[in-house]
Amino acid sequence: MLRKVDILSYYPEYLQKYREYQKIADAENPEFQIFWDSDEMIRLDTYIMTAGNWGLARYEKLLGIVSLPGDDPEVRRMRILAQWNRTIPYTYKYFLGILETVTGGNFEVIPDFNNYEMTIIINVFIPGVIEELRHITDEMIPCNIKIITNNMLFAQAESDTYIGSAVSTATAYHLS
Repeated sequence: MLRKVDILSYYPEYLQKYREYQKIADAENPEFQIFWDSDEMIRLDTYIMTAGNWGLARYEKLLGIVSLPGDDPEVRRMRILAQWNRTIPYTYKYFLGILETVTGGNFEVIPDFNNYEMTIIINVFIPGVIEELRHITDEMIPCNIKIITNNMLFAQAESDTYIGSAVSTATAYHLS
């Protein structure tokens, strides 16, 4: 709800003081609020980057993409963007731009075109990115180029170590 509807403020000032017009405005406010919220949702669903579940489903249907049941909306959005931006002819620079979109910039490409090889190193831990990368390379890279992919995930663990000691005295009394 980006906009708070107040119909009474649109009435002329001399009508705003009457109770009947105040009650009419109070009755109309929820209906106009529904209208404005729906309008805002439609506006957001128009663009891939701001689309909600309904808008993403519409784009998936349009592009023939089947989403998996547990897919995160961001993974769905990434798939849609990758499919939407595929146009012929493909250039190496355009391929790098698609990789930028899919991986968020967490990649390195090492081309060795003299030996007909290309190594793609990514470091992404988002479900669905690896499969989307496979689709992109299958479609965009010529069949005579060998693709070597590595997904390098780095983990760093930190822990604090505490050493404690204590000194105590004990006195024992023996009563008889």
